Amino acid sequence: DGSFALVADARGNAVRRVDLDGGRVSTVAGSGEWDLIDGPGSSAAFASPAGLAVAPDGSFALVADARGNAVRRVDLDGGRVSTVAGSGEWDLIDGPGSSAAFASPAGLAVAPDGSFALV
Repeated sequence: DGSFALVADARGNAVRRVDLDGGRVSTVAGSGEWDLIDGPGSSAAFASPAGLAVAPDGSFALVADARGNAVRRVDLDGGRVSTVAGSGEWDLIDGPGSSAAFASPAGLAVAPDGSFALV
């Protein structure tokens, strides 16, 4: 709705929300610990998230977790984090889900219909 921006906080290992009316900052997901842990917002962990893209319907964001070598999904209603793709190993391997590997992904984009992402 244009009322907020999301920030991939690489050094804070979190996804943060900035309300554009007043500048209030809040953490959507990430404990601040450097790791690759899925789960509820404040229990999840990132390893230097470097970029993100919001789904066209605004229900989730995909996060390029650079040092976690993974693409993560953050549900914006509740902050639950799940790993969509990437084994966590630094490599360049095509394949499904956790069989794939990335080498420090830094940016991504979600297709207009939300059906796929480019990393």
